[in-house]
Amino acid sequence: MDPTGISTHPRLSVGGSGPGHVLRMARSKTASGVLDAETGGGRPRRGYVWTVNGTKVAEGQVLEWLNEFIIAGDGQAYGYRKLTTWLRREHGLIINKKTVYRLLRSVDLLQGQPLRPSGNRPPRVLAANRVVTGPNQLWEMDLKYGYIAGEDRFFYLCSVIDVFDRCILAYWTYVNKMDTRN
Repeated sequence: MDPTGISTHPRLSVGGSGPGHVLRMARSKTASGVLDAETGGGRPRRGYVWTVNGTKVAEGQVLEWLNEFIIAGDGQAYGYRKLTTWLRREHGLIINKKTVYRLLRSVDLLQGQPLRPSGNRPPRVLAANRVVTGPNQLWEMDLKYGYIAGEDRFFYLCSVIDVFDRCILAYWTYVNKMDTRN
């Protein structure tokens, strides 16, 4: 800083004025607007994780453990969350699932997500052998069971539904108090 209190460092900028002003590092951007790789986009990585005993373990060692576990076939079908749990249990690491995700991504050990059917769902097949063209041609019965926690009770709900317009034709309920005798 010069005698006037203004920063002369090329990458420092003053954020505010007065006695409580803050100096911030200015991030250099490339022409495309993306943060430059050499200046980084945030806080630098530590490069190690801690164990429950308070010792440091290098991230390279963690990657080696993960690689051995996955190649041995034991962790082949595990995702990064289960691998995080495995590292915590087997090696006593204090490690975040996002750190495990970053490590697996850096060495291309991440698995893809399971394939799920597309958004086009098939039509509901309720009565495959019937064509319902109007009300009161086909009914369904639906039975629900539930528990009311605040009142320590459970209930049954049985309803009869018209398939054509999905209206409820009739319903029956049964509510009972839980028996707490030993």
